[in-house]
Amino acid sequence: MTKSGFCLKAKQDPFRHHFRPRHDRAIGSGDYRTQTATRGRSASRRNFAAAFRLNRLSASPAFERSMDLIQEFVYRVKTTGPLKTTAGSPYGERTYWTVSDAEIEGSRIKARIAAQGSDWMRVSNDGSWRPDVRVPFQTDDGETILMHYTGLVQQTSAFKRAAEANQSTAYDDQYMRLMIHFDTGAKAYSWLNTSLFVAKGRLLGTGSIEYLVYRLT
Repeated sequence: MTKSGFCLKAKQDPFRHHFRPRHDRAIGSGDYRTQTATRGRSASRRNFAAAFRLNRLSASPAFERSMDLIQEFVYRVKTTGPLKTTAGSPYGERTYWTVSDAEIEGSRIKARIAAQGSDWMRVSNDGSWRPDVRVPFQTDDGETILMHYTGLVQQTSAFKRAAEANQSTAYDDQYMRLMIHFDTGAKAYSWLNTSLFVAKGRLLGTGSIEYLVYRLT
């Protein structure tokens, strides 16, 4: 090869040995594509084995154990109002309702409202109310129990019609759910302090609501 020919070939491909794509090179004992496919099959087998172990674990008695809902009592409440909303407040808009009457009735507790309660209900534009309620109770054996709950009330067409006509709704006519917290120093009712409670509700009439309250186990 002449000197000029060598120079011409070098100009055409000066780095041909340094920048060859990796998939054209041999890696170990096999080429890149073969080893990639092998690794893919190995990963698939590992994933299948992991999924099989997870399925066996989920079928075990310890894994299947879940929470239960036990109905503890019925909570009925009446409200009056509301006051003018706090539209424009930097803390968000709220509507204030007065809790004028309330009762709790169950096999382990019976109580009536001890003083007026309040609902600092949050107002939003998504068609739902978000109650924020505090009510003091006195049990039939003279103990004080404080109740606080928040929740979500969906104003469906059935809910609105019933509220305007002073009629009742079924539990499935709207999404009305609560998360309830209790506070008491009475030993007989300490289970209220150490349990979590949720509830579903329905209208009994305008400003009157009934909730079925459940304890989470």
